[in-house]
Amino acid sequence: SEVKWIIIGDGVCALGWYLSCKGKFSFFPPRFVYVLLLKLAIEYSHLHGDDDHTSHRGIRRRCNVWKNGIHWLMESGVEGFVEVVKESRALVVVMKSRHQLECCKILSSVVRKVSDVIKEFCH
Repeated sequence: SEVKWIIIGDGVCALGWYLSCKGKFSFFPPRFVYVLLLKLAIEYSHLHGDDDHTSHRGIRRRCNVWKNGIHWLMESGVEGFVEVVKESRALVVVMKSRHQLECCKILSSVVRKVSDVIKEFCH
């Protein structure tokens, strides 16, 4: 996977990169997108302080998921957006926050989560 652009400034951190697989297949199956979106929803949309991180009520209030993307709002005010585009060949990640450092930390965490899912699907 190759990062193509990064934007950092005025409360926004964003990046986009082309997804590539050097394993058996040169593309990612549709299941890749579904697994990625579910993992992001569970990780970033739960209510803080709630012991049940998979609470459907918390996910509904804080997260919108569609066939190739996810948008969430954290209690801390960080807003996240991840979308797989160009026939599952590219990924766009955008974080918004009043605090630039927090924005970049969450962006970094999302990138790690995406990399972990890529490793699962691309051997």
